[in-house]
Amino acid sequence: MALFVRMTWKAIDWTVTFFVVTSERILLNTGVLIEKVAMLPLTKVIDMSFHRSYTGRLLGFGDFIFESAGQNVALQMVDHIPYPEEAYLQICGLIFSDYDGESEDKPDSGRD
Repeated sequence: MALFVRMTWKAIDWTVTFFVVTSERILLNTGVLIEKVAMLPLTKVIDMSFHRSYTGRLLGFGDFIFESAGQNVALQMVDHIPYPEEAYLQICGLIFSDYDGESEDKPDSGRD
């Protein structure tokens, strides 16, 4: 019975957890009874990686690990992310697209 209650609680917790990536920041909203929001600006992210266990490969989830410029970060690891390869590539595209100093929006050359 205790195992069933724990599994039910974890399932409810997973359904109310939101991982959001915008063009400015990464947010993790968690909690069933007490809501917690962790935020990391994209400009502070130095490196990002993801980890998939054997179970994660079978069930289609992975964990993200963020390294930031600050020592005390609110958002360091996000676990059980579905479709981690696709999400990883999209997030890395947001974080590191402007890393070489060039903007993605190229100025118009004036030719029609």
